[in-house]
Amino acid sequence: CIVFNLLDKKKEQMIATKKYILMAGILCMPATFFAGPLGKKIGRYCKGAAVHLLNHRCANMTTISCPASQVRNQRKLFGYDLGIEYYQHAEDRFYRPRARAILYLHPWGVIALPNKKHMHMMKLDNVLPGDVITFNFPDGVMRGPLPSLYSSFGQLSDVLPAIYTLNYAYEVYGLHTIDVFGYSRGGAVAVNMVAVLHDKSTQYDAALAQLGITAGRRKELLAAIERGSIVLDCPLIDGNETLKNYAKPVQFIARTMTNYKSDGLQALQSARSLSGLKLHVLLHFQYNDTRIGNEHEAALYNAFAQHNPEHTYLLLADEGGHIHSYEALSRAVQVFYKKIGAAYDQQLLADYETSLELERKKGAICVAMQPSVAQSEQVISSFHRSCEKK
Repeated sequence: CIVFNLLDKKKEQMIATKKYILMAGILCMPATFFAGPLGKKIGRYCKGAAVHLLNHRCANMTTISCPASQVRNQRKLFGYDLGIEYYQHAEDRFYRPRARAILYLHPWGVIALPNKKHMHMMKLDNVLPGDVITFNFPDGVMRGPLPSLYSSFGQLSDVLPAIYTLNYAYEVYGLHTIDVFGYSRGGAVAVNMVAVLHDKSTQYDAALAQLGITAGRRKELLAAIERGSIVLDCPLIDGNETLKNYAKPVQFIARTMTNYKSDGLQALQSARSLSGLKLHVLLHFQYNDTRIGNEHEAALYNAFAQHNPEHTYLLLADEGGHIHSYEALSRAVQVFYKKIGAAYDQQLLADYETSLELERKKGAICVAMQPSVAQSEQVISSFHRSCEKK
């Protein structure tokens, strides 16, 4: 800290952030030996380090940032600069519809990358085709020695910056069709965000009014998501249930050193409140997800499928657990996005379709399914049992 105080403020923040993230990654590295195939885990960490420390990112992307006046407004509302950025990815291999983009959600996670940085890694994994909107969550910037103090694990203090960014993209960038992509905690943010906008009570009216979002605008933002889609990648389904899988000290830290509330928003409960919305949803779960847990996967799928049975898809894969290789999800996303008119990688989809028959013969193909509400529990249980036998 004494050394950092001698540096320029911007350099201080940059160096402190990078050292903090690198240290977190090193500390988390031993966990890779117990959480799945070692090679895939190390690959994910190496790619994350390249993205953050070497600024590795996809080519041919144009970045549009917020003007200073908007940054001042964000600091006034949230206490920090959200760093909203609109990435336009112009490559011939993409089908890119106009006035449509992906809102990417992944608060600070186990790979120790904040949301904006993590988006670039997901781009490199071919799961975010076309244009993307991203920003920093409250714990995605260095705000003292404990960024976790600003985290709520997908609850309201995470949801409000996401809604602000959604509204900004709708109003300023003219993006009236939004594909929401939520990974891990970001999955909880995605579901809770829709639930807050769809809420019929008055409990969120004051908070939304502070963001300048009226009742009419709430309907417009929901319509933008209905025209688009929701992809949930290993989502945090219920924070209270997930915490039970961790040791008592971890539970104590989560409940005392964060903004998390045991009686706050939970994705499963939120998903059950979304009746009346016409949503296109792809849920992706990994076998042996030791970070989130595999409980309640069928319940979350059913919560969406009971209202939108024709447009809710389920993808199950065994590629390393919570920090996985993204091979199955990358292909499923291209098929899903093409089906609903979103951006997709034409080259990748063509390669996928070419190899489809070969993979079927190997018995290794992993495609999105649409089990009924009555069948989903059996389908997911059978999948996990088959993975255990390998």
